[in-house]
Amino acid sequence: MVFPTFVVLERPKERLLDGRDRHPSLAEGGLMSPGSASGPGASSDGSRSGRRTAVAIFADERLTADWAGTWFEVHPAIDLLPRERASEAGVLLFLAPRSEEQAVRLVRRWAMGPALRDLPKVLVAPQIGGAALLTAVEHGVVSFLDHSSTSLGEATTALIEADRGGSRLPGPLMRALVDQVRERRDLGDVPRGSGLEPREVEVLRLLADGWDVREIADHLRYSESTVKGVIHGVVRRLGLRNRIEAVAYGIKVGAY
Repeated sequence: MVFPTFVVLERPKERLLDGRDRHPSLAEGGLMSPGSASGPGASSDGSRSGRRTAVAIFADERLTADWAGTWFEVHPAIDLLPRERASEAGVLLFLAPRSEEQAVRLVRRWAMGPALRDLPKVLVAPQIGGAALLTAVEHGVVSFLDHSSTSLGEATTALIEADRGGSRLPGPLMRALVDQVRERRDLGDVPRGSGLEPREVEVLRLLADGWDVREIADHLRYSESTVKGVIHGVVRRLGLRNRIEAVAYGIKVGAY
């Protein structure tokens, strides 16, 4: 008999009596360890901004989706939708705790249809890289979270960020993605450097090298909000979906 990866946990409480939040992590295996990020009711993830993020969950195992759903359905910043209403969501959550192959299969299965193709997606899976990472990004994945160490609170923050145009790719994964894009790029139909200003090129180049916003701000002596503004400006002006597409665009046009 094969036992499920996840165990059913008691519905998470919004607050402990001493005012702290605790919640399970997404770690694979038996008992879950408490996460470190803030949980329901906290302000650090935007839950008190007045805007709710509509989320639909996709997983091969029903138990996995139901287990995660017990957290998200009580979170004040999340509007959890059933899978059949996924086209109404602002962001999709894909849970693939077993393998890279499971993650790619799950994303391909549910992200191909026109109703879901353009929605941002957050993928929680074991380490992923190379061609599998590029496939996931091509299907709309904007954030990757390591299943072994990501808490549900951190996943919530990533979902809210993705709904607002943000993305999360650790530096090594961004560099792996860049390598894949470089291998496949075709510069024949796009002038080199088209549409990008020098400051934008510098910020995107550092993103491609795996730097995060804070590191870029320190290096260029900008504020973090300025760096985010540069990225957002590129995305908006060029009609892209997120910073990952912006980095890929810079590679395609030969800007760095």
